[in-house]
Amino acid sequence: MEVLGTLIGIAAFLLFIGAFLFYGLAFPIWMIIDAALSERSGVSKVVWIVLVIGLWTVGAVFYGLLGAKKVFIKVFAFLGLLAGAAFVAVISMGIAAMGPLLAQGPEELKAKLTTVAHPAIADEELAALTQHIDTLATEAPFSTESLFANPQKVLVHFGLITKLEEAVADNELTRSELEEWNTLFEARDSLDPEKLGLGVE
Repeated sequence: MEVLGTLIGIAAFLLFIGAFLFYGLAFPIWMIIDAALSERSGVSKVVWIVLVIGLWTVGAVFYGLLGAKKVFIKVFAFLGLLAGAAFVAVISMGIAAMGPLLAQGPEELKAKLTTVAHPAIADEELAALTQHIDTLATEAPFSTESLFANPQKVLVHFGLITKLEEAVADNELTRSELEEWNTLFEARDSLDPEKLGLGVE
């Protein structure tokens, strides 16, 4: 059964790679050639070719569905549309599922702060640190909407939480660690995620 599962996984991966290469490279080129060789007016040809070149895979699917005359091309275009819709659905569900999981981090961190040693830090400062964590959760919550609307801010939030988690991993929070984190927190609105080891494509 393990061998069968492995083979199925490999086959699925190869199918994904094949579909990606076909619809990401071969299909648009095919549609450009088909549009150029089609029996239509020169203006219509140019419009379709520009559309496919400009939108690439999306344009190729549109051309295949609406502009191509061959039935088998329409079938490939429809399959591409289904594959694209499935891909978007999977990514959306992944992001939706990731939000609640990531949101557990701040809550676990706040619980951790109640147990760490902080000999050089007053209890009031630790309470203020907890409020800062709540502020991050309010400004850029880990949710599907936030990830799409302001990914950089969510990345900064995630980076700040991660940095503080690393600081208390040894069950102690030092004065220098607190001051460094507070400095980053105060600069969060202009902070580059790459400064926290993260980045936005």
